[in-house]
Amino acid sequence: MLVTPLLEGTGYQLQTIPVISTATAGRIISAVGNINRFKSEKQLAKFCGVAPVDVGSGGKNKELCSKGGNRELRADLYFLAVGSITVDKNDKARHPIFRDYYLKKLMEGKTKTQALALEIEQQWML
Repeated sequence: MLVTPLLEGTGYQLQTIPVISTATAGRIISAVGNINRFKSEKQLAKFCGVAPVDVGSGGKNKELCSKGGNRELRADLYFLAVGSITVDKNDKARHPIFRDYYLKKLMEGKTKTQALALEIEQQWML
């Protein structure tokens, strides 16, 4: 496959994460480009469209995922996050660390959408 040598040449280790295939890693790297152009994780999260945004008024604020940024990249990260928190028939998580973080956020009172958005930002924006 032609993509594999190109991925290895970047030095990114996306394929070490169990839910990321060669094709997905290629899409993420091609969308992000040189990761060093971002001064912080927050800038990268904003570019990817997964930065949290406070929405609301009158003291009733909610933290939602931004709708700005790269739509395709946000969709890829969303499907990776959903895939990483799912469980198999034996109730075993595909990626236990991500699943534990997601469940922790649910226990803190976050909605499923908010917990998933936080999981995307915290776990995938490392």
